[in-house]
Amino acid sequence: MTIEEGRGSPWGGELLGIISTIWRTVGAVREPSGDVVFWGPSPSKTMNKLSYSMTSWSALRAGWRSIHSTEFVEYMRERGHSPATIREYRRRVAAIAYRLVEEHHSVSYLRRDRVPALLKRYLRRGCVDLRMYRSALHCWLRFRGRFTPRPPAFQPWLDDFLIFLDTHRGLLASTRENYGTRLLHYLRWQFRRSPPDWTKVQVEDIWRYADHCARTNRPLAVRGKLGTLRLFLGFVHLRGACSAQLPLAVPKIAHLRASPLRTFLNPAQRHRLLHCFDRRRATGLRDYTLTLLMLDLGLRIGEVVRLRLCDVDFAHSTLAVPPVKTGCGRTLPLPAHVAGAIARYVQKARATGTDDRLFLRDRVFRGRPLTVGAMRLRLIEAYRRCHFPRNWAGAHILRRTFASHLYRRGATLRQIADLLGHRRVTTTGVYTQVAVQAMRSLAQPWPCSP
Repeated sequence: MTIEEGRGSPWGGELLGIISTIWRTVGAVREPSGDVVFWGPSPSKTMNKLSYSMTSWSALRAGWRSIHSTEFVEYMRERGHSPATIREYRRRVAAIAYRLVEEHHSVSYLRRDRVPALLKRYLRRGCVDLRMYRSALHCWLRFRGRFTPRPPAFQPWLDDFLIFLDTHRGLLASTRENYGTRLLHYLRWQFRRSPPDWTKVQVEDIWRYADHCARTNRPLAVRGKLGTLRLFLGFVHLRGACSAQLPLAVPKIAHLRASPLRTFLNPAQRHRLLHCFDRRRATGLRDYTLTLLMLDLGLRIGEVVRLRLCDVDFAHSTLAVPPVKTGCGRTLPLPAHVAGAIARYVQKARATGTDDRLFLRDRVFRGRPLTVGAMRLRLIEAYRRCHFPRNWAGAHILRRTFASHLYRRGATLRQIADLLGHRRVTTTGVYTQVAVQAMRSLAQPWPCSP
C-alpha cells in the first residue's frame, strides 16, 4: 500500500502519524520523485551516519549501475560467497557509490587508503555494519584490480621460499600457490605483524601450532600444512636463521588414504549427470562438453580450463593435455563421442573472442576464458539438480569415476596412472574403487564345524 492509498483507510491516519514521527527522528527528506531518503536533512552531509537499509531504492539502483553490478555478483559467486553475503556486499557498495556520485566523484575515486575516511564520514560512530562495509569495499577493489594489500613483515621470507621451490624444486605455479597459502597461515599465527625473529621460535611453538591446526582442520589438511611447514623450516635452517631442531620438531600426521571408500558415480548417476545439462543452450552445451572431458578422459579441472583450440586434433583423434600439476603434459586418445561433443560446442556454442582457450564464458565476461571457480560452480549446480548428496562439491568425483571404471574393466594401475598423468602408481590407488558387493561372490563360506 502506498502512502496516498493509506490516507483513506480507517487506520491510515495512525500509520501515517507513526511514519511521520520516525521520519522526524531520523531526519528523512522526500525527493521530488516521491522517494523517501533517510540520510538526513543536509544533502552535503548525507547518509547521516546511517546504514544502507535507510537508502531509497532509486539510489541503490543508481549505485548498482555505477559499480558494474552484474559482473561484481558473478565475481563473488565464483569465489564461493553465499547468496546472503553477495546481496549484502552488493547493496553496501552501491550505497557508497551513490554517495560518491552525489559528491561529484567517480567510482574510480575509491581506493584502499580512502576507505577508512569514507566510512568515518558516511557511517555513524559505533555502527555495527562497519566491518561489513569495509569487507564489501575491499572485495569490490579486488574485483576491479585496485586492491594492493600491504605486505607483512615476513613477506620477503615467503617470496624467497617460493623462488626456491620454483628454481631448485621445479614445482608448478599451482603447487607453489598452495604451499604459499598454507605457509601464510603459519607465519600470521607465529609472528602476527611483527618482524620475524627465528631465534625466538622454540620447539614448543611448533607443537602449539600443530595442536591449533588439529583442532580446526581435518587430518588431511593438517598433514598438508605441517608438511609445508617442515619444508619451509628446512629452508630457513639452510639459510642459517634457525636451529636444526625446528624442522625435526614438526610432527608427522598419519592419514590412511586407502581406508575410507571414496565417492564415485555409478552408471545411473553418470547418466543423470550428463542429461541434466540443457544442450539446446550455449551454456548447457559447454558444461556438458567439459563434464564429458573429466568423466570420460579423467582430466583435472585445471587441465580442462587450460585447453586451447590447437590442443584438439580431430584428424588424428588425439587431445594434447597441457601440463598443470606434474610439470609434463600428455597426449590422450580422443573417443568419437567426446570429439563430436567438442566439435558441436566449437561450431554452435563457443563465444567469439580473441582468446584461443577452448572454453570461454558466454554471459557475464563474455569471450573471456573460463576460470576454475566458475567451472566448479557450474558442477556444483549440476550436482544439486541431480539431487546428489550435499557434500559433493568437487570435480575429482568425475576423475575417480573414470579411474574406477577402467579398473573394473581390467586395466592395470600402471595404465590408469599414464592416463591420469600420475608419476607414482601408489597415487593412482586412491582413485580406483573396488565394488564391495562384487567381492562378496569371491568369499568362501565358513567351513561348518563337525
